[in-house]
Amino acid sequence: MKILDYLLSKNPREFDYQYKQNAFLALTYLLTFSEDDNSFCQIDSLERKKAQQVIEIFNDERIILVQVSREISLNQHFQQLIEGTAQEDDMENLIQAG
Repeated sequence: MKILDYLLSKNPREFDYQYKQNAFLALTYLLTFSEDDNSFCQIDSLERKKAQQVIEIFNDERIILVQVSREISLNQHFQQLIEGTAQEDDMENLIQAG
């Protein structure tokens, strides 16, 4: 995924805050397709490994989009999806915000 590659290409501080919001919103939205397509972002896939690297790099950031949640950051939502711990209500808020 080009978004993951681009996020891994720079220091997180180099990205504009709005870009980070859009990137994590897009990544989260794209990852929801893995529920319908087993071949998309499988557990041992390169995409999943890159996603985990992005999660680690942006771990200290709170990328908030108030239309989604004031408590849970977009990067936390993305991490929850990757780990399989996402809540259905949170995902509905994300999809409505996108």
